[in-house]
Amino acid sequence: MKKILFSILFILLLNSAFAQQDAQFSHYMFNNVAFNPAYAGMNGEVCLNFTSHQQWRGLEGAPISNLMTVDSNVKFLGQEGGIGIKILDDRVGFVQNFMASGIFSYHKPIGLGTLGIGFDLGIFNKLFKPEWEFPDQSESILPTDSRKLIFDMSGGLFYKLDNLYLGLSSTHLIRPKFNFEAVTDGGTSSKIFLTNHYYLTGAYNIQLANALLDFTPSFLVKSDGVSLQTDINLMLLYNKKFWTAVTYRNEDALVFFAGTSVFNNLRLGLSYDVTLSKIRTVSTGTFEANVGYCFSFGNDRPAQKYHNVKSL
Repeated sequence: MKKILFSILFILLLNSAFAQQDAQFSHYMFNNVAFNPAYAGMNGEVCLNFTSHQQWRGLEGAPISNLMTVDSNVKFLGQEGGIGIKILDDRVGFVQNFMASGIFSYHKPIGLGTLGIGFDLGIFNKLFKPEWEFPDQSESILPTDSRKLIFDMSGGLFYKLDNLYLGLSSTHLIRPKFNFEAVTDGGTSSKIFLTNHYYLTGAYNIQLANALLDFTPSFLVKSDGVSLQTDINLMLLYNKKFWTAVTYRNEDALVFFAGTSVFNNLRLGLSYDVTLSKIRTVSTGTFEANVGYCFSFGNDRPAQKYHNVKSL
């Protein structure tokens, strides 16, 4: 009976841990390729991005996510497009997720802008840490086979004008599943599906009357088909080098940003989430650091700045 109760608890933990399966990042406006492969190469340069997200500091087992992406424009058989790679390490409690994938996109001029069509193909590895200790629990309730590796796939569309962009994408298109066997008398099997997550994003850059100021509102809508979350960001850039911003994320947090691109094309950004939910009583908030760098192999392309949505 005791092991059966542990099995029930294990299933409840799985449902809780994976209600929101995709890692969350606050600096979404600087790295669209993280959730939409169609954006790869649209900046016209080679772009490297690294983001480290530490959610709900002070809470044991809170999410810690590190993401690195590299993407570049390419021309193949006379067609414009983009390629890239994405590597994610995401840890929540006793679960560690690792993802590595290749990104491919095709760019087609449509109207006054460019439409990108992209796919993200790779591996997804899920690991349950056997050393994790549960309160008042003498034996582990984690699966006997604690590691699984599967194939995963994402896709998206991205339309970009000079001062405007819109993107629509979905992760885990084929809804891959993990088959784990929990520690029970009967060897109960538990299946975990990677649920489709949908993303809708957009931004518009406004040159203010003061030539030193740029204003860029943007949004990111995220849904797993059951729940919906929206990030609304307002960013102000001064002299093409320094910015400050604020994001409201419904029922979750108010996020404050500060950053600079003073070192040519090197971008440095920090953010702090003021948690709005009850988790704020056991957490000191969420911190995130973002570093980005874009460059071109040729000398005929002017250096891009991070002052509008052309290079976000």
